Amino acid sequence: PESGYLDVTVIDETGPGPAKVQLVGFDPSPPLTNSVSGTTAGVFGDTRADALPYGIAQATFIDRSGAGERLTIEPGNYQLVVSRGPRYSAFKQDITITAGQVTTVQAEIVKLIDTEGFVHGDFHVHSIDSPDSEVTREERVAVMLAEGMDFFTPSDHGVRADFLPTLQSM
Repeated sequence: PESGYLDVTVIDETGPGPAKVQLVGFDPSPPLTNSVSGTTAGVFGDTRADALPYGIAQATFIDRSGAGERLTIEPGNYQLVVSRGPRYSAFKQDITITAGQVTTVQAEIVKLIDTEGFVHGDFHVHSIDSPDSEVTREERVAVMLAEGMDFFTPSDHGVRADFLPTLQSM
């Protein structure tokens, strides 16, 4: 059928902000099992072209503007999950995507854990400069913001990467 569309905005206690957006599909869902060494073992070895985990129909990241790009989605019923790392609540809402229509959701997340005086960091981050990553610098920064990281260190193989120009341009 014709696609439907989803617009998601995110706010927290201070206003618009970054987040991770996941759309979990219901029916029809891919089979949860496959065979690894003769045993049933979840989704390992999944050879589908989309390479998304079981049930995840779409995953994207919203930058600090709080407004995501319009998503094109197959019509159906989904659960929308919006999060920003372990310090914040997760927003969950069942939604229906209708062919030719735009579904609009404003997700509110709330800071649950006071971490004043602490820095949340990731000290092993790869991006496009590393031969084992296809993530652009912009995508990597968006992911780090959406996951609530205060500090992250590029660790691309054989390259000294500098995210400062990317951060400044964003």
